[in-house]
Amino acid sequence: MQDEATALVLANHLIDHAKGQGYRKTEVCEIAMRTLAPELIELNGVFIRYGESQAELARFGFTYILHGSNNEWKIVVAVAHSAVTATTLLSPAAGE
Repeated sequence: MQDEATALVLANHLIDHAKGQGYRKTEVCEIAMRTLAPELIELNGVFIRYGESQAELARFGFTYILHGSNNEWKIVVAVAHSAVTATTLLSPAAGE
């Protein structure tokens, strides 16, 4: 986001969209954290949204990059993606 006001507009839009689908609560699961540098971490997990009847409305993955230290962390990158992800290791072929 370019600034805090733009982020707030997007957040409100997402909240209104979820409420329009009958959203009631979100469960967060499969959380994993990886330290990239002393002041940079990657946080991954899955959001599961439930409706009024406790039926699952949506499931999606998230990846956040956070910057900070001690108790002062801020999200600098946020990505929503498929809840099912695969990891592929990329490395140069030996001897080629």
